[in-house]
Amino acid sequence: MSKKTSGAGVAGVLPSHLARMYQDDTSWLEVMATHTPVFFQGFAELCSGVLADGAIPARIKELILGVVFATQGNSEGAAIHIKNAYRAGVTVVEITEMIAASALSRGAGVYMEGYKALMAAGVEERSPKTSGASEAMGKAVTVAEIVEYFDDYYGQSLPHIRVLADGGYNNVLKGYFTMRTEILRDAVFPRKYKEFLFIAINAADMFSDGVRVHAKGALDCGGTKEEILDAMMVAIMAGGVACWFNVANIYEEL
Repeated sequence: MSKKTSGAGVAGVLPSHLARMYQDDTSWLEVMATHTPVFFQGFAELCSGVLADGAIPARIKELILGVVFATQGNSEGAAIHIKNAYRAGVTVVEITEMIAASALSRGAGVYMEGYKALMAAGVEERSPKTSGASEAMGKAVTVAEIVEYFDDYYGQSLPHIRVLADGGYNNVLKGYFTMRTEILRDAVFPRKYKEFLFIAINAADMFSDGVRVHAKGALDCGGTKEEILDAMMVAIMAGGVACWFNVANIYEEL
């Protein structure tokens, strides 16, 4: 995707919404539209349907997709859609909160990948800088209290939590607890947007259990079935239609 073309060379070849979506690099789209025109028409319609304003605003879908691409190591895709979200009005603080949320789900590598995508997108700070720290920041919590929290949240004892607690990995458990409780609160974004992100990440990876947990979480904090479906649709852009087939039954269960 190194060659960049002007919008003038795209006219008549690309649908306007795709030209806008990938305005900084449309050369690959022109080639594919020329050589696979009928297939490309379907691709364009799918993209338009997934990323249009719906139950979830288009700017949030762009951000979610950008972060999902970051979890997959797709730096170019991440940068494109994070920049689109920024152009549509999403702030740097909002972007970094969603990147942090993805790190909870997919590890430290995504933290770095998300930052690189942010820099590659050329995003500049345009909102007041804030730590966004909750009032709970710095409050001491015991391992027993953390285990109780997870037992209550999931309604059952979780082996992976018990192993950390019983194995002496208290710092790991406390770090995870801090990350989780901080990101799953109404902060820069309401909690439900981060649940939608987790739904999309897990759907793209075809991790049904993760989708099910976060679909429930989204409903618990005021999300709707329509918004959950929108989040599942965003995953199609990163995981293909097969990822929707994999989680359609979860939507039906809601």
